[in-house]
Amino acid sequence: MKEHPKLPSWIRNRDLPFLDEKQLELISENEGKLKGSDLSFREFLLKHRTIIGISKRQYQALEKKKKEILRLQESLRELKQDSSSMWSVLVPFKEKYSFTSSTSSFTIKKKSKSGVKEYRYYQMTINRPNQNSPIKVLLGSEKVALKFLNKTYPSRKSEIKKDWVSFVNKLTNDFREKPYQYIQNLFITNPMKMGRYKTILLKKDDVFVK
Repeated sequence: MKEHPKLPSWIRNRDLPFLDEKQLELISENEGKLKGSDLSFREFLLKHRTIIGISKRQYQALEKKKKEILRLQESLRELKQDSSSMWSVLVPFKEKYSFTSSTSSFTIKKKSKSGVKEYRYYQMTINRPNQNSPIKVLLGSEKVALKFLNKTYPSRKSEIKKDWVSFVNKLTNDFREKPYQYIQNLFITNPMKMGRYKTILLKKDDVFVK
């Protein structure tokens, strides 16, 4: 029986198809048990033919999947072209309504009777592509920020204790969090205010909602 020409030679040529059942029986009688095996020639060949049969089916299934992969790759190329042509229209909206935030600290020197002391404070800055003015949320000192966060998010104290700065960044960078949603809603409902050229200060009590 002639195999499909696309099959590799090790599948096509290793099952000895030129031997019929009667010949297999005769060879098995003449040869006895094969060396290093408890099987006769016929039993050994049939076992090997089973392996070849499985290999053929798996190879053909693989070739079918390769064709499907090529079809999907071509479809993805077409979809990418369609997306690219539409994306240029959407980019301005992404730049207008998307944002990221980061938390930083700064120091202020204050005079006292014992001399000049430095006090560290924290602020969150909201960043957008092509933003004209900084948008900031003053968090106060670390002590003040921790007290505020623990009071506002009592069920998430373990996150706050682990790294409160990362917690703040998560609240304002994850679109599933309410502080993020609050900020984004400001960009949508009040674009003129959020896009003006002077610094905008948002109250932490307004931003960090439960």
